[in-house]
Amino acid sequence: MKTKLALAIGPLLVALGAYLLYRGYQVSQSLAGQLSETLTGEPTEQATQYYVAGAVCVVLGLAGGGFGFLKR
Repeated sequence: MKTKLALAIGPLLVALGAYLLYRGYQVSQSLAGQLSETLTGEPTEQATQYYVAGAVCVVLGLAGGGFGFLKR
């Protein structure tokens, strides 16, 4: 049985992950991000960090609060 805290953390992690993914998109669409991507062919390091952190938060949030898979 999951605690109330674990049940509350899941949606919060999903919301945080969505926000981080959105920030990564904003960073990649900025003038500096566009210029860097045009010159190097890759997104900026900051945008990549936002994308990775956002994806991790969403996956942990969907996995049941991030703690559900740790208990056996």
